Amino acid sequence: MTTMKNRLLNLLVLVALIAGLVGARLAMHEKIVQAQGYSGALPNVLTPASGLVVTYTAGTVVSGGLQQAITGSTVTVSNTQTDCSAPGYASCNFVFWAVGGGTALSTSTTAATAFAPGNVVVAFVTATGGNVSAVTPASWSPWTASVGNQPGGTSNTAGAYWVSPGNCWYSVATGTLTTPTFGAAPGATALGLNVVGASNVPVMQVSTTNAAVISTNTISCVINPPSTVGITGRGVNLTDAVVVYGIQQAGGVNATQVSVAASGTFNGTIVFDKVAFPTPGAAETPSTVTPVRADAGTLAFAPTAAAFNSLVTTAGAFFTQKFTPATSFALNTDLTIYHINFAVLCNTTQATTINVAGVLVHYTS
Repeated sequence: MTTMKNRLLNLLVLVALIAGLVGARLAMHEKIVQAQGYSGALPNVLTPASGLVVTYTAGTVVSGGLQQAITGSTVTVSNTQTDCSAPGYASCNFVFWAVGGGTALSTSTTAATAFAPGNVVVAFVTATGGNVSAVTPASWSPWTASVGNQPGGTSNTAGAYWVSPGNCWYSVATGTLTTPTFGAAPGATALGLNVVGASNVPVMQVSTTNAAVISTNTISCVINPPSTVGITGRGVNLTDAVVVYGIQQAGGVNATQVSVAASGTFNGTIVFDKVAFPTPGAAETPSTVTPVRADAGTLAFAPTAAAFNSLVTTAGAFFTQKFTPATSFALNTDLTIYHINFAVLCNTTQATTINVAGVLVHYTS
């Protein structure tokens, strides 16, 4: 009897051991990790010894769940692109794979194009003097990868804001201002804030008499936007500004205006200027009286000065004049005021009226 009990006990112990081993085996199986692997590498964009033709090697780009093989080739980047700093990318060549681009890479100087949804930026390229100055692989920048397809995460690459005529004022060089009767109805000889025509559009207006001198009549506007200030790489960057203007009194404005693109002037006046004010404190040094140029390089005009729209407009109708800096410039310096100046060359012995309905500023941020 005892022998039978021992055998039964041994059998139960054996069953328990087998159950334990099976349980341990199952537990080990549950802990097995099914890993996924990716052995591809982005194409390598090489810095050329000279010139603007950039070579890239074969590689693989990944867009979502798509792995696209890239065949080594070349792209030609643009010159005078010197600022690839985020988030503005003010002046930068982007080498990127575009959705549907197949085995080739593309290049663009527009961040919104390079970072369009699904695209993959491979490198940032600066260039000056006809040669590539630096190539920075996107793989070096975890920040770029972390923000997805929008540069800066929340960057605005197509911003705009309206500068109203109440932020503008008039001035005259050599000409003689009209002397409108105080309280008179708005008209061609009014000065300052006015309402023009049935369109009921408010304007800042300047009017001069028909004195026998050539006058330059100017409307200047403050263009400071709400912006982050005092932090490098943050804030608003002006890309262009469009002045909306009308002309009354026939023959008063010269058909050909005078521009100097390299100096950023229109009829002898700097288009974009700025004035810096001192930091609050004891024994401050006052700000300078003469504004300095806010942009740099060759300023573009559309239309050109030779094709300036100088005909009379019906009261309440307007022309536009666009000014585009060679490189967008930041409006983010603390304690600094920025202006746009719209100077118009007039004719002699002709009364002249110019009204400005405002300025549309385009920007990135």
